[in-house]
Amino acid sequence: MKNTLTRFLRAVWRFTYGGWLTLHALVLDRPFLAWPLWLPARQNGAWATFHNRGEQLRRSPDYIGYEPCWDGPTALRISQRLPRLSERILQSALHEWPIGFCANRQDNFSGAPDVSFIVGHRGETRLPHLLRTIETLFAQEECDCEIVVVEQDAQPLIADRLPPGVRYLFDPCNADAPYNRSRSFNIGARNSRGRVVVLHDNDLLAPTRYAAELVRLADAGYEAMKIYRFIFYLRGEATSDVLMKGRLSQLGLDRIAHNNVGGSVAMLRTSYFAIGGYDESFVGWGFEDEEMFDRCRTRACYPYGYMPLIHLDHEPQSTDCLAANRRHLNERRTVAPLARAQRLSSQMHVSLSRNGKDSR
Repeated sequence: MKNTLTRFLRAVWRFTYGGWLTLHALVLDRPFLAWPLWLPARQNGAWATFHNRGEQLRRSPDYIGYEPCWDGPTALRISQRLPRLSERILQSALHEWPIGFCANRQDNFSGAPDVSFIVGHRGETRLPHLLRTIETLFAQEECDCEIVVVEQDAQPLIADRLPPGVRYLFDPCNADAPYNRSRSFNIGARNSRGRVVVLHDNDLLAPTRYAAELVRLADAGYEAMKIYRFIFYLRGEATSDVLMKGRLSQLGLDRIAHNNVGGSVAMLRTSYFAIGGYDESFVGWGFEDEEMFDRCRTRACYPYGYMPLIHLDHEPQSTDCLAANRRHLNERRTVAPLARAQRLSSQMHVSLSRNGKDSR
């Protein structure tokens, strides 16, 4: 009897609290989002203006993108309480910036590519995610791209399972060593050939004009670019559908996040080495992107988002290193970003000269 009463009270609490959160989002957040809600579902650009109550966006000088004016990533509260609204936002984003899939691609360009996508990877669990991510990078339009996959593991596991057209690099490590994402990106950048390098996660689907927009901004004089406005996190069933069919037929979302600084960051290759690349002293996963983006801002940086990225669901990553990496980030930030960039750049050039690699 006691257990039944406890379960009943918990159910009542969840229903009451959930209803209060929904009402809170409608009453307090909606005024800041109301005008895009009344526009047609496929109104270009309106989806990118959504934000929570108390948050502010800074518009880009070219009136295309928006930069969040607060610290740290957040999720759209109203999208969490109203799933149909979150799907509407994603539909609008995909209408403006469609995502395509291409299973095979043959390079038909001579000389160096415009863009090098560098994707780090470890293990076999997330191989299906990596393959679908590669297909969206193969589908890039109006731009010559190369895809460089860096596998960091005790032994090669995926070399013969990647599609033709992917450059594969292997970085051996101890089986029990934490995955060093920063090291994978640096190895890929050293071996890349593109004018622009994109440090891209293996679970993010990119629009077909993603690379072309990065080249356009590079031609305009920018050296560092983060042009995605939202990361749309698919639920497990929608992710399974993408992995099985190779297309976006279900749009079930877990959340919509913004003000992330990692996942997919682009730089001129020369500028990447000028600021020292990723800091390999961050062990495991967590906060290396925040430290890196501090240094990106010392260059001509375009931090205004106007494109979507879609995140494929997977098992939660280990958080064993998060606390230590947060402390490490705070220690790093006691030194000015420009000074950090100069120190790491000197270390990287020494490493490159020892390895016989040229960063130019």
